[in-house]
Amino acid sequence: MSETMSETRTGVSSGRARAEERTHLDQAISKAQDYLLGLQHEGGYWVADLEGDDSLISDYVLLSHFLGRLGDERKRKARAGLLRSQLESGGWNIYHGGQANVNATVKGYVALRLCGLRADDEPCRKARECAVSLGGVNATNVFTKIYLAIFGMVDWELIPSMPVEIMFMPKFFYFNIYELAYWTRTIIVPLFIIAAKKPVCPVGFRIDDLFVAPLTKKDCLAQDNGAPPLLKRAFSWADYTLKLLEKANIKSLRTRAIDKAERWIRDHHYKTRGLGAILPAMMNSIIAFKILGRDEATDPVLARAIQDFEALVMDRGDSLWVQPCVSVVWDTGLALYALLESGMSPEDPRLKRAAQWLLDRQVSTTGDWRYKCKSEPGGWYFQFENEFYPDVDDSALILNVLGQVIEPGKHTADLVRGLNWTVAMQGTDGGWGAFDRDNNKMLLNNIPYADHGAVLDPSTSDLTGRMLDMLGRQGWRQGHPVVDKAVRFLKKEQEADGAWYGRWGVNYIYGTSLALQGLISVGEPLESDPVRRGVDWFKGHQNLDGGWGESCRSYESQAWRGRGTSTPSQTGWALLGLMAAGEVSSESVRRGVNFLLKRQGTEGTWEEKQHTGTGFPRVFYLIYHLYRHYFPLAALGCYRELMCQKQ
Repeated sequence: MSETMSETRTGVSSGRARAEERTHLDQAISKAQDYLLGLQHEGGYWVADLEGDDSLISDYVLLSHFLGRLGDERKRKARAGLLRSQLESGGWNIYHGGQANVNATVKGYVALRLCGLRADDEPCRKARECAVSLGGVNATNVFTKIYLAIFGMVDWELIPSMPVEIMFMPKFFYFNIYELAYWTRTIIVPLFIIAAKKPVCPVGFRIDDLFVAPLTKKDCLAQDNGAPPLLKRAFSWADYTLKLLEKANIKSLRTRAIDKAERWIRDHHYKTRGLGAILPAMMNSIIAFKILGRDEATDPVLARAIQDFEALVMDRGDSLWVQPCVSVVWDTGLALYALLESGMSPEDPRLKRAAQWLLDRQVSTTGDWRYKCKSEPGGWYFQFENEFYPDVDDSALILNVLGQVIEPGKHTADLVRGLNWTVAMQGTDGGWGAFDRDNNKMLLNNIPYADHGAVLDPSTSDLTGRMLDMLGRQGWRQGHPVVDKAVRFLKKEQEADGAWYGRWGVNYIYGTSLALQGLISVGEPLESDPVRRGVDWFKGHQNLDGGWGESCRSYESQAWRGRGTSTPSQTGWALLGLMAAGEVSSESVRRGVNFLLKRQGTEGTWEEKQHTGTGFPRVFYLIYHLYRHYFPLAALGCYRELMCQKQ
């Protein structure tokens, strides 16, 4: 009798504990939903701050000086922004917790000088010493050296040749601008004009003490792209030959090439907020227009370009910082995703309003992607406007959420156009890149101005996983040729330890989560070897506090794969991957959920300082300021739904 009573009490206690856990979970989800809904704009969209690193402040200072707009107020606020992020070592890093970076530090020093500090002022002295310890100007990448050449600090003769005549290269040539990624294309076309004109804008001071030795042409060829010595020598000879041809000064050909490049830039300002809607391309296009003698008072394209660039500058009152672009479509799609995954009704008018806002931004004209993909347009871009450059990531996410919110039978043609476009963007290798199809001539990553090794846009595991997840939610399964090719791509890309590389999020946590979600969505068995290896990788990289974290250092060192301080966004990714793989009842998932519940603040959101978004691995990272919210909310909602199904 006593044993029966004890079992009864144990059952009651266990039931009470489960009820309390469910109440805590419900409250956390409700608070998080309310917080996110409170950020929705009247037009129906969400847009969060998008933060890179503070070398963007330096870029802003350089452009303002070039335009003659670097007044006292701008100097004061830009200086304050740079000093706020200067490290104890004197340099600037490119991600939270990282060491000083030579490019950011050299540009930071120049910007501080332009903002009124003297060479012997303490911040400049420390920045100079740090820059020299990192190799000085000699160790900076080619793009940094180009900007220094514009301001008379590096001899143009040392810069690798960027002949504007490349604009005449036909599309069937191995190398032409359409074999480069969208971001590279929009950055270098205006650079062709700049390199042809070789402007020098005086700054009033020298930076001789930032060189560790006299700069040579060898220093100015790409330093860190891993090209074999023979290939580097070949590019060196090619650069020498191009410079000789340039000195031949065939003026009529050069003039026509410059005109063609300018027309290309102007044409690509159609329905966009600045060239490519990204800061480096916008900055370069403004400089190109100005050195061609264009004036914003009479040239509406230039006037709009300057206005769009200025819109990226964020005023903190006593200082400023600069966004690399605006992530409004991405934010709106992720907000809808998080709210739907956490159990909000698709009939909620706030979600309907967001869905309509997204529908209004569907691309209806062709862009650069059309050179390799003959589909009709139908994708979505990342920013408020960027008609030439829809991307697979945004489009797959938005098709996923719209399919849940839009009433059956409505906007069917729009959804079909979107689906057809994203499917048509599949590469011949079975995967998907971001903005172009088969943008994968890897040899081009070795060209002299490709230090960052990211001039291309090849297929990636994370985007392929997202596409498969979207297709699976629409009923596509293995056995369909599109799905089978993508599954083969993912299985081939899985690494020896079971993880997948993350190109657009940091790093293996991101890639592994999306790969698992995609595979399971299209019917990969939970017990299959790729799935189990991915699950084991996650379990083996969980931190003692129950969360997951990965530093940007994982792009530089294999020792940092899946290692780092736990973050809400990366914990959300890991949980979503594990739960997709059937691990909802596992101890690992329970600990991860508890981590999120304990870390939630009183307002209903989470704090996160780390860069968990990736622009270019090893070069440029991002803080999407609501990643800390979207993914924990989605993970908690998914956990609640799956646990309810099991009970």
